[in-house]
Amino acid sequence: MENKEVSALRIAELISKFRNGTLSETEEIELTQWMVRQPANSELIEQLSDEKYITHSIDQVQRIDAEKAFERFKQRIENPKKKTTAIRSLYIKIGSVAASVILIAIMFINRDGIADLLHPIHYRGATTMIGERKMVSLADGTRVWLGPASRLNYPDRFRGKTRDIQLTGEAFLDVAKDHEHPFKVHTGQITTTVLGTSFDLKAYADEKEISVTLLSGKVSFSDGEQQTIIVPNQRAIFRKTDHAILKQAYPDARNMLARRDGNLQYNNVPVSEVIADLRRNYNMNIIVEGNTGNCDFFGRLNNGEDAGTFIRKLCMVIGANLTVKDNTYIISGGGCL
Repeated sequence: MENKEVSALRIAELISKFRNGTLSETEEIELTQWMVRQPANSELIEQLSDEKYITHSIDQVQRIDAEKAFERFKQRIENPKKKTTAIRSLYIKIGSVAASVILIAIMFINRDGIADLLHPIHYRGATTMIGERKMVSLADGTRVWLGPASRLNYPDRFRGKTRDIQLTGEAFLDVAKDHEHPFKVHTGQITTTVLGTSFDLKAYADEKEISVTLLSGKVSFSDGEQQTIIVPNQRAIFRKTDHAILKQAYPDARNMLARRDGNLQYNNVPVSEVIADLRRNYNMNIIVEGNTGNCDFFGRLNNGEDAGTFIRKLCMVIGANLTVKDNTYIISGGGCL
């Protein structure tokens, strides 16, 4: 199989002949087959047919010392360990072609590096405060609903083999399908990889767990050493304390759609998790005394409803006492009924 450098040189030769109108019938078929492999290849041919574009590209490339870049490329293919008769022959064939055109062709075939130089990717950040939610649309059509006290870092365009973003906090994601470019969400030690799916990802720095709950599609959940695959109505959990990854059934995954919009539904959820939600969503100062945080709770708090009334109901359910002092809610006593 031809290595990357030989392939680049061969395409560079074909592109140069195409520009000069000297392609043979066989070479035209070869170039056409390369063009249809992916849209970016056809775009390259169109760009290299535009003299103004080439002039501009040469000017940009020269700013990064294109001549030295080309020399480094030649040194790679002339490495005695890799040198073959085919490479030498091919290099001789293209020796008479303008180096600037070949350089542009080679660098565009290895397009990620040159694209970063000519058209650098800019990274953006979206942040939510306590009690705030926000929807962000990404360049590929993916939509991200940020939960309270969360931060998203993402590029203004995706380039390369994967689509990567970084998240701290919580978000619901509806990922645009692209089977050739997996979507990856990096949350500290965990990387969640998908092709096209809907899921809720929770990764607050002050919590002991990172979790992903899947509504549709398929998700890979990994810390680099361990990996688990989940399907709809399942949840994967990474425990920060012992680095264990757990997988469990989660039949209430559809509740994540309501949660995305700020409607909080709890079915057999630890009170400690409910309290954490109230603090982030409603900026409530809550102190829990005793072990009531380990109790399980069933209930619902819709967006816009009074959180104070809700916390009073919660205390009634678990049999706890509630004291309100200087806008601080103190939960004490009680037990799990």
